[in-house]
Amino acid sequence: MPVPRKSFLGEPVNGPELQKLLDELPDEKLSEEQIARQRISFILGNAPESSTVTRESAKRAAERTLLT
Repeated sequence: MPVPRKSFLGEPVNGPELQKLLDELPDEKLSEEQIARQRISFILGNAPESSTVTRESAKRAAERTLLT
């Protein structure tokens, strides 16, 4: 039986410490290769344990799916 997912694990953390950390992040864009790796990771991470999804099949699926 699948485990229900929670939309969040608690109250969001807001405050000056968080804002300071966010402001210190570099303003970098992800490369196409990094985005492709994230898509593959997302597919694998969201596949059920009983799934037959492999890294190669996830890569093919990510290549077929275009996001705009």
